[in-house]
Amino acid sequence: MTTVYTVTVSNGNGCSSSCSTTVTVAPPPPCSIGAVNPANIICNSGNYTITTPLSTSLYNLSWAITVDGNPAGWNIVGSNTLQTITFSSGNCGAPGFEVHFTLTVVDQATGCTSTCSASFAPGAPLCIVDIRPPVMMNCTATSQYLLASYQTDIVNPVFNWTRNNVSIGAGINDGNGLDSILITQSGTYRFTITDPQNSSNTCFGEVVVNQNNNVPVCSITPPVATQCESTGNTLSAVITSPDPVTMAWSSSNPTWVITSSNTVNPITYTAGTGSTTWMLVVTNTVSGCSDTCMVSDSCQNPFFGCTLGFWKNHPTIWNEASDPISSCIASAIGSLGNPYSGNGTSSASFASTFGLTSSQMSAAGYSTTLTLMEALNLGGGGFQMLARQGVASLLNTCAFPSNFPYTTAQVLTDMHNAIVNNAAASQGNIFASANEAQPEGCPPAGPAQPGSRFGDSGNGLVDLKAYPNPFNKVTTLEFTISYSSHATLELYSPTGAIVKVLFDGTTQPDVTYRFDFDGELYPPGVYFYKLQFGDNIYYERLTLIK
Repeated sequence: MTTVYTVTVSNGNGCSSSCSTTVTVAPPPPCSIGAVNPANIICNSGNYTITTPLSTSLYNLSWAITVDGNPAGWNIVGSNTLQTITFSSGNCGAPGFEVHFTLTVVDQATGCTSTCSASFAPGAPLCIVDIRPPVMMNCTATSQYLLASYQTDIVNPVFNWTRNNVSIGAGINDGNGLDSILITQSGTYRFTITDPQNSSNTCFGEVVVNQNNNVPVCSITPPVATQCESTGNTLSAVITSPDPVTMAWSSSNPTWVITSSNTVNPITYTAGTGSTTWMLVVTNTVSGCSDTCMVSDSCQNPFFGCTLGFWKNHPTIWNEASDPISSCIASAIGSLGNPYSGNGTSSASFASTFGLTSSQMSAAGYSTTLTLMEALNLGGGGFQMLARQGVASLLNTCAFPSNFPYTTAQVLTDMHNAIVNNAAASQGNIFASANEAQPEGCPPAGPAQPGSRFGDSGNGLVDLKAYPNPFNKVTTLEFTISYSSHATLELYSPTGAIVKVLFDGTTQPDVTYRFDFDGELYPPGVYFYKLQFGDNIYYERLTLIK
């Protein structure tokens, strides 16, 4: 800027003169502040630069920095007289705080000075969180890792996981943008990153973890009593589940065989021997939860017994105290004790056997000297029918202990009570029904060595027989074929299983083949023997009594 200055001089005589000069004043130097680099200032995030377009070859520069609230850490790094200076970012101040830069410029040519300033509000640090979608928790997936990926400019960030707003820890951080935590429960999970210098600098990700613990409920319908080794039996269960289920049935006894698929309801099975425990495992296909239900099952051997006619006509198998049937009866009597006594033979006292007094015998119309064999031969109804059927049942309990529906002790006590309590008709009918359950297994009359099977096979004659039959230890089977042929003689159990192959070969014409079968190791019951040759097949029953 140029200014003309003029001076006028006057004396007392009124004379004056003027003179002037021109003065030029240099203008103040320019002053401006450029941008910060990086542009977004973040607290405690290292060094930044700020610059001015003024050259230090023309101007002397002096920078200064101030921060609202004076938080620590904001300083000029190195010289403050450079065109571009470096400064460090420090702690954050109160929300909304600013960083102020002042630049003083001195014109090297004129010495003129000017000052300018610029203010910057530090921005929020970069903070981004994303959580991988979780899987549904259930009885199979009982735990899982939640994985959070993140990006942040926060210095020394604080990591924290919460479940339903309750802290559960920092998780496992790999230091490279991933953090994970193991969970075992459903809920709302949040992963949060927080700036320790300014809690308003924060970000989070959130997921909801659901859980399906729907447990199916099963109960097996109590099985209906079945006969041992019977086929086509069914077993079902009641199953409650909101979702589809799978099923797996099993049996603890390998002789009880599931013949249908074991993954259906109901199942079909073949009964074995003894007892078993059925187990069903039901699994919810959505939740993976399972329920196990079990039920015990047992089978009954087929009921059968010999009629009283058979026992009347075969006293030789129970007329000695050493006979197995007599010994069995005597053992049961001994277990019961008073008033029961006797040895179980055909000549044993009826009164002693069934624990009756003389007056009780007389009241029922019995002779006080009645024997068991004599009781079998009584005629008439009422107490006479009870006596003969009761004795037959008593013998059947020891002849067929696994197949007769009553035990020896039951028959002894039921007979005693029926006579004492005047219940002859009802109890007599019960015993008669049991004795007739399968009477064809025991011929009601005739010798213990029945006639042979004799017939015309079409190509000649065949003779087949077994004796004694019934037997209580050893029986002899024999056959004769009138011509040469390949033949087999096989013995089958009451369930149809092969017990023994007695003969398998070529016969000679009119030669008799004999074979002894020892039943000592086999249970009592009705067995079958089969002779087969050519196109001819002959079956006969064989009764084992013990």
